[in-house]
Amino acid sequence: MSALTAYLREFDACAHQLSQVSRLEVGSRIWTHCAEHAGPDAPEERIAAALAELGPPADLVRAELERTGERPDPFRTRDLAPMHLLGTSLLTIGVGTVAGLVLLWLSRVWPVAHKAVATALVVAGVPAVLPFLGGAAGLVVGLLVVGPALAGAYLALARRFLTGTVRNRS
Repeated sequence: MSALTAYLREFDACAHQLSQVSRLEVGSRIWTHCAEHAGPDAPEERIAAALAELGPPADLVRAELERTGERPDPFRTRDLAPMHLLGTSLLTIGVGTVAGLVLLWLSRVWPVAHKAVATALVVAGVPAVLPFLGGAAGLVVGLLVVGPALAGAYLALARRFLTGTVRNRS
């Protein structure tokens, strides 16, 4: 693996904290710096030297966060998957609920309190529906539709508060 490939992979691992625009800008700066300092068809040593001048990718991300004033987003795609799986539980006939709860509890980003509330909301869907739909229909609708939808909505709101203000989308 080339030095540039390894560097860009490390940058990608750190860059999830940046907005998409900032991620693209920093990535562009990395490529431009390498092109200017190493040149076309440069040997691996010159590329490695150009990358060394930039410093570690984590430092580039930290500097960009300071420059833009963005707050880092601790959530990665796998941390947001439970929110979407819970919201689409009806479409997956309950598999989304189970998978969403498993992924939620495996995530290191979500606080335990949020995990517990989301789990309780899934179960709370049943008593919320039973007065309107009795028996098995109320159980199914509560566990497959209402409870997971409540949990998904709760996680979406909780994420807003965990990450602070709405991130810059420009």
